[in-house]
Amino acid sequence: MYLPSNISTNSPMASPGQPYLTQLICSTIVGDVNINQKRNYAKINDVDNAVDQIISSGSDSFSISIWERSNTIEHLILSALAQLLTDKHLDTIGLETIYQKISELSKQLSRQQYMKALDRLVTIDVLFDKNSRYGFTVLLFRNWVYKRNPLEKVRAEIN
Repeated sequence: MYLPSNISTNSPMASPGQPYLTQLICSTIVGDVNINQKRNYAKINDVDNAVDQIISSGSDSFSISIWERSNTIEHLILSALAQLLTDKHLDTIGLETIYQKISELSKQLSRQQYMKALDRLVTIDVLFDKNSRYGFTVLLFRNWVYKRNPLEKVRAEIN
């Protein structure tokens, strides 16, 4: 028995309109619960464990695809935003805070380049903009960026 509330409680992890991610999370939970946990029901922490397993195993082709199609400036924005939001336990953060963080790391980045990259990430639905506050459309991708492509790693790639 898999309790629907276990999945819907963390629905932002996959995000509405992301059936692939919902299926990936559910499939990972079912496999883990059936094989490793030896029980016929899922608990809420099974969702978190599934997400960690997906991120660490690299089986999330959705996130990998977005990252590979993004350029260096977008990588910097995504990593800075993931770090800021995660460290501060926020869902969104202001435009200036993001710009301040990335301008500390890359002095050669102009505001125009920054805004163009940020606008592209919003246009392709990787990020959302709500009253000049930005967040990740899919929480699983935010966690993936934070764990697999932390800001220090991206910074090292730039320099």
